[in-house]
Amino acid sequence: MDSIRNRLSVIQESLDPEDCKPIPSVPELTDEETPERMFDYTRDSLLAFKKEMELQRLAQLKGEEPTGFGAFNKQVRHMHIEMLN
Repeated sequence: MDSIRNRLSVIQESLDPEDCKPIPSVPELTDEETPERMFDYTRDSLLAFKKEMELQRLAQLKGEEPTGFGAFNKQVRHMHIEMLN
């Protein structure tokens, strides 16, 4: 794209000023147009993920309440046991 913009600049330099038009800007793709960027990771994002996983593992070792679907299943089992009693 840069080479095309450069070629346009050279062509416009050879034209009369009244014949010149502004060179359009290069369009950028939005996040919806590039879903594969969702899988781009940086070193910092991977280190943050590793730290989060370690914190979750330590919480499970300490016996704290689980999160996610594990917590949901535990609540459902608890409600089911109460209903049976």
